Amino acid sequence: MTMAELQLFPFSVVAPIEMESIRIYGSPSVPQGVVVRGRLETTHEPFLSIVFERPTFWNELVDATKEDRERTQLERFLRDYRLAVGKPLATDYRRGDDPPDFVLSREDGSATGIECTQLVYGDRIHAWRSMDSLRDGLLSMPRKRFDHLRDRTVYVSTSAPSGLPPAGKRGTELLAAALEKFQPSSANFATVPQSLAGTDVVQHVDEFFLTAAPLDRSEDRPFVQRMGWDLALSVQTDVLASEAWATLTERVHEKDVSGSDAILVSCGAPVVNGLSFPSDELAAEAIEASAVNNGIAATTYLKTIYVHVWTAERLMILTPGQGGADVLTPR
Repeated sequence: MTMAELQLFPFSVVAPIEMESIRIYGSPSVPQGVVVRGRLETTHEPFLSIVFERPTFWNELVDATKEDRERTQLERFLRDYRLAVGKPLATDYRRGDDPPDFVLSREDGSATGIECTQLVYGDRIHAWRSMDSLRDGLLSMPRKRFDHLRDRTVYVSTSAPSGLPPAGKRGTELLAAALEKFQPSSANFATVPQSLAGTDVVQHVDEFFLTAAPLDRSEDRPFVQRMGWDLALSVQTDVLASEAWATLTERVHEKDVSGSDAILVSCGAPVVNGLSFPSDELAAEAIEASAVNNGIAATTYLKTIYVHVWTAERLMILTPGQGGADVLTPR
């Protein structure tokens, strides 16, 4: 194994944890996400941390309005429900009076008002926009400054609380200066090292931590086409089961209004610009873990809560005032 084959992502332990697994999604050459799973040592509460991800791009939703995204969320949910249960939840649907977002026509002739919402981690979206801004800034600079990075993907992290470089032109200039100094390691290892101490795999350059891996040319974005290398930001987001459950509970009670009989909570669905973030699906995983010992408090109008995980095509059905959740997957 050569040094260039190593994919390295920083992980900061914010509290003592019992680590259970580290999972890398996607291909070894182009990882789509890296997730650490475990439990807090003190309370044994489930803990998840995403330390890197690449959003999925849904081309058909690039210019979608909020109403278009809601309709897509509903249609995908109805499809996965039918595949999981073996029969449709509704025979038809129409736009509601907001609330509800939609009205479902049921086989027995009844109607169900359903509200659509998403659970998203805003810091992940902000990080991606920050990286897009940095790429745009670097594109305006002479390519020769970065010729030594050709055919590599450079992963960037910082020790700032946000995990992000400074915003605007100053951040771009600081990163450009660090990238210019960065010399990707060419050392060889016969086996994967137990420790990186004494190596230059991860280099601390100015205020950045930088590492590199071979560029996969299937990542044919405009930045790669022009520069001949790619830039990726490694930002950590920690997810506690209790926090995800509290967020769901808050969202349910926000949507508990007259006319709404059910709420559809989409996790991992596209947001603005057609991008969906794998980290959003971790919320559903944390909610499922919490539902074992918790229940959503009784509501006034909402009778059913549907949590839909996009890429996993997984459904959870919760009933306010009762504990636990029914988990369904397509047959």
